Amino acid sequence: MSPKGQSALGENKSPQMAYRKNSKTVCFVDVETLSNVFMYSEKRKVDKVGCKRKKGVWPSP
Repeated sequence: MSPKGQSALGENKSPQMAYRKNSKTVCFVDVETLSNVFMYSEKRKVDKVGCKRKKGVWPSP
């Protein structure tokens, strides 16, 4: 039985086969750095029309 392929991976290629064939090395991040990334937050205000400004600057259209 051939693996069910996905259109982005090519014909008859499973995600697992694509991962194994990839020659790029996997980069691991230490736990402390990863947890600090998810702790980041900032306060933003939304005006009456639903637009957000960052540090007092309107977003460009």
